[in-house]
Amino acid sequence: MIILNLKNEKYNSDTSIKKVFNFFREKYQTSEYFTKEDLKNITQWDKESTFNTYFTKIFKPLLLEHEKDKYQVGETFRNLSSFNKFKRHFSQTRRMRDDFIKERYETVTIYEFYMPLTNEGNLRSSLDSLFYKDAIINRLKKTPIEKIKAFFPSKENETNDQYYERICNWISNKFIGYSIGHFQGRFRASTLKSFEEVAEIQKKAEKYIIDETTAIVKFIFPLGDPKSNAVQQDLTPFFTKDNEKVTQIKKEIDRLWFLFNILFIESILQVVSGEAEIWMLESGFITRLHKWKLE
Repeated sequence: MIILNLKNEKYNSDTSIKKVFNFFREKYQTSEYFTKEDLKNITQWDKESTFNTYFTKIFKPLLLEHEKDKYQVGETFRNLSSFNKFKRHFSQTRRMRDDFIKERYETVTIYEFYMPLTNEGNLRSSLDSLFYKDAIINRLKKTPIEKIKAFFPSKENETNDQYYERICNWISNKFIGYSIGHFQGRFRASTLKSFEEVAEIQKKAEKYIIDETTAIVKFIFPLGDPKSNAVQQDLTPFFTKDNEKVTQIKKEIDRLWFLFNILFIESILQVVSGEAEIWMLESGFITRLHKWKLE
């Protein structure tokens, strides 16, 4: 382990640090590219190994590398915008940012479930059970296995336990979590009426326009295999691409819709009461609105 500290006056004097700070500040403001050699010339350190050590430990976490030996000062430098902050960073080796690996999915399916806030407790209870394998398996077993096999064909010599385990693994890769947002809204309680007709309704202490807080539960399911470190933007509509890929995505959407129904929607419809309609918006590769209404 290499320890860097301010006791080495030759390399860590205020003058040397100030030169590097001014260089970074200028390059940050102009977004100009520079090379490792450009930075080395600013420091004027004698030993190559010394510069390389400082570059790796101190400088590189602040930089964006676009191609071989082409750098820009990244947004992380904003956290060190004063000389005193930069000097403290220079005197210690600490991680300034995480390095991310970019993945891009060609398409997704998004489910947004709309329900009055009064039923949020039932929503959360049903959703949270999807985080547990035994709860999922219990729900799967309540569905005739022949129906499940239409979407998830069984394998030769596969036991039922192995079969359900394989489906759970598929679900595990798709369902990571959900988000709930609260939205204020107003709704008309009956058919469109005139001011005079509404006045008569209000005389009876009834409501024509109702204020209501809606809970919207959102699920995002990536489809297909991701592209790692994808840089080039591909604007070609996915459904016009290779037919085999499109067929595979449609198959995946059918699986998602089937499982979403038996694992989530059916249980919600059993526990929610007093609602005239429940809406769910499906978007992404396919866009459609699903409504459940009381008979």
